Amino acid sequence: MRKIFVIPFLLITFSTLAQQKFQHTTAAPNISNNSTFLNAEGLNGNPNAIIIVEYDAATRTANPHAVGVWYDGSKWAVFNQDRAAMIAGLTFSIAWKNADANVFSQKASANTLSNGKFILNHPTLNNNPSASFYASQVWNPGGLGGTYNNADITVEYDAALARWLVKNVNGSSIPDGAAFNM
Repeated sequence: MRKIFVIPFLLITFSTLAQQKFQHTTAAPNISNNSTFLNAEGLNGNPNAIIIVEYDAATRTANPHAVGVWYDGSKWAVFNQDRAAMIAGLTFSIAWKNADANVFSQKASANTLSNGKFILNHPTLNNNPSASFYASQVWNPGGLGGTYNNADITVEYDAALARWLVKNVNGSSIPDGAAFNM
């Protein structure tokens, strides 16, 4: 009898610790200016969530703006970095989890910027050129601060540094204070 109780308990425990994923579609009720607000159990009221945003080519064509996420004190939102109005009918894939050893935010500073690129420093990524991960911009990790980076980002590995770098696709410099979810 005890095994029957323990196994469901462990399955429930593991599933609550797993990454959450959902599709979010922009619509008039969830849009305000340059943002579309997310509504998901566990994400609402959680300033420490680590959110990754992805979108397909159709959404990119309809919304040709670099996006990030920000926290307004009760809800998270996807926003256009250039402050352009968010439009209805866009679909974003949202994945989120609370921070752990493999899910984290980092903020650029004078000490972590080199040649306009942000040098990541994390044990799971350092000296690991085959690491596979996603990165998204976050305006105010933990609900604090805020720096715009009006450019799409990508990551690359620098073998000489044995570190991963975040860089702007358009070649502009990552600003001091810009933050990223991994």
